Amino acid sequence: MQIKYCGQAKVNGYGVSFLYESGSLLVVAHKDGFWCLLVDGKELDVMCDSVKQSREQYMQNFFESFSSTDPSRYFSLSEDGLDLKFVWSKEIKNGIKIVLGSFRLQRAQDTLKFVGEFTFKFVAGCTGLLTCLQDTKKENEILRSLAEVSTKRYKELVSEMEDKETVLLSKFSAVLNEKKRTIDSLKRYPQCMSYDNGNAPDTPLMHSTAVFEQDADDLIPPKSRKLSSSMVVRSFRK
Repeated sequence: MQIKYCGQAKVNGYGVSFLYESGSLLVVAHKDGFWCLLVDGKELDVMCDSVKQSREQYMQNFFESFSSTDPSRYFSLSEDGLDLKFVWSKEIKNGIKIVLGSFRLQRAQDTLKFVGEFTFKFVAGCTGLLTCLQDTKKENEILRSLAEVSTKRYKELVSEMEDKETVLLSKFSAVLNEKKRTIDSLKRYPQCMSYDNGNAPDTPLMHSTAVFEQDADDLIPPKSRKLSSSMVVRSFRK
């Protein structure tokens, strides 16, 4: 047995308690004696259908009304012979109420026996709740452990991807610089052959070559720049 909803309130001078567990609703009232009613699942479904609510929604609303600051706004108790009439209603407009549930509580003949049975039900329900709480706590610990492992693994994967990205960019830069140097050498080769034949290059050709060398320097390491410049000077002096 597991208690899903329970509560206690003062209504019209009576102490009223309720337990909802395993699809059954137990209502108990006490003043100068005890009155009780056990509503089974079938009866509860009839009440839910009359107000077009699911059982869970019906009991949630019942619990909220019972736990309000003034339960007497929603519940009323009146004597009907030896029984008590317990009515749950809600005001939708001034002076207009709709009845959500009507119960007839019967007086307990053996008070001690009834109190013992009620206490046993309550303790059994609380035990079920404690077991449920312990199970939930274990599940939370497992989920927390999984979350920590997942977070750690995610950070490791991000670090690995960053390292791979750095290596790839480094290789790409090296290949690009090599291609740039190859293109630069091929463009300077006809100019060197012209120098060997005694033909001095025109000024525009020298200017364009200088511009190209300036652009190529962006990806050529400093040492390679000095070497390329000295090769051009030696070729020109010949």
